[in-house]
Amino acid sequence: MSGAETLPPASTREADARVAVDVKALQAAGRSESARERFAELVVRHQRRASRIAFHYLRESADADEAVQDAFVKSYLHIGTFREELPFEVWFTRILINGCLDRLKARRRRERWMAPPVNRRLRCGTRSGRVLTLTWTKSRGSSARDRASRTTTRCARPTA
Repeated sequence: MSGAETLPPASTREADARVAVDVKALQAAGRSESARERFAELVVRHQRRASRIAFHYLRESADADEAVQDAFVKSYLHIGTFREELPFEVWFTRILINGCLDRLKARRRRERWMAPPVNRRLRCGTRSGRVLTLTWTKSRGSSARDRASRTTTRCARPTA
């Protein structure tokens, strides 16, 4: 064994960090095709785990697949911010989880604003011949947005 050969990595974490550092160096050298090929190794290693994590957060396979793809693209584009003293897996997982949380926030926001309101009406007759109408409008899932309005109308009195 010659001294010029590199020793195999002791763990997959070290191997991931080496690949990430190689991708970072290839991008810096302007060799983007080689950097993409090398980054594909990381994608193959982390694809299943990333899909499980994303599905755990999002509970929809289509959203989970999109979140995983977005996380890999984002990590490739921002590999220059990767610090080699930290494990790639932790750095990538944080990117993935933040993306999932952003998707959940967007989903909740969409559901809140796109859901049709639920209306209930209550009519109460009074002795004075007036009818009190109470209307509650409640946005789904948000009790803070409940609104109640009161309207009083005069009823025609029956003739005796």
